[in-house]
Amino acid sequence: MNKKPILISSIIGVVVSVFTIALMIPTTIVCRPPSQTMMAELDIQKLGQILELYNSDHGSYPDQFSDLLKGYLSRPVKDPWGNDYSYFQDASKVIIFTINGEDNKTIISSVHHKNI
Repeated sequence: MNKKPILISSIIGVVVSVFTIALMIPTTIVCRPPSQTMMAELDIQKLGQILELYNSDHGSYPDQFSDLLKGYLSRPVKDPWGNDYSYFQDASKVIIFTINGEDNKTIISSVHHKNI
């Protein structure tokens, strides 16, 4: 009985399996759902755009996020960990931020400079 065809078939099967797995790994990595941190970053970007729209309409930024509920937001926006986003402004900038609920240390923020 000749064992070479069985050995060659086994080697080909292993090579095809490894090649198939190698092709699937990048797809699996790319198709991962976004993390909560990424979702918070996107929320902050959207809130920044809404603040700029408010500023464009009113000539100033709102005193607090709740002011955006009058025509700009349909409901208060919570971060992915269930906390409110924080908002701070001074004479030159507006800062939107939240604390990363995954490590409770990292601050996720966005700074918008005012056109003075």
